[in-house]
Amino acid sequence: MKRLTNDGGGGGVARTGAHRQKDQPVGHTTPRLPADPPELDSVPGVPSPAEIDAVAAELPKADRAAFAELRLLMAQHLGSHAAARVWLKSAVPGLEGTPLEAVKAGGSKQLLEGQQAQWGENPPYA
Repeated sequence: MKRLTNDGGGGGVARTGAHRQKDQPVGHTTPRLPADPPELDSVPGVPSPAEIDAVAAELPKADRAAFAELRLLMAQHLGSHAAARVWLKSAVPGLEGTPLEAVKAGGSKQLLEGQQAQWGENPPYA
């Protein structure tokens, strides 16, 4: 059961095994995701955090924000940041390349919008 505590900023903070994002209302929490296993960095084809950061650094500010939101959404949906990293280099129906290639080509916002439509707050299957 969640209990709310005052964080000193006038808003309640949900205290469970999850944390609330700054822009989310009280009562809406994001589950904590497991840390990436260290052996994942040695798996061929899986982008490292440094490689992902390098791609993000090359993007315009708005695309960088969309890419960050996309990675978080995918990590939440797939259950871990590690799974989201693997997804970035996986073949995805509807894309000619990988999601990471689409991001590099300026498609962060389109990918994010597609995933939000599929898995966002009001997905079509809900």
